[in-house]
Amino acid sequence: MLGWGIIPRLMDPTFKQHVENKAVMAGMSREQVMEAWGGPYQMNVSYTEKGIRREEWVYEDWIDASTIKHRYLYFEEGKLLGGWY
Repeated sequence: MLGWGIIPRLMDPTFKQHVENKAVMAGMSREQVMEAWGGPYQMNVSYTEKGIRREEWVYEDWIDASTIKHRYLYFEEGKLLGGWY
């Protein structure tokens, strides 16, 4: 199971194919995510006790006039750690 997280990165080490496919993956830079998904609706910034910058990016996807789905991405020091829908 460990290989599934490593194999895509080995096959696309610069994340160029991910960006072209509008996909994001842990390890991408903020700039690469912006190229793939565009700018977030909201960005929340915090710092740890040790001064490490953390960012939460929130994206909104309007399903219809009354339904919104949110996507969340989490960065630390400019690198994507992960996210959830």
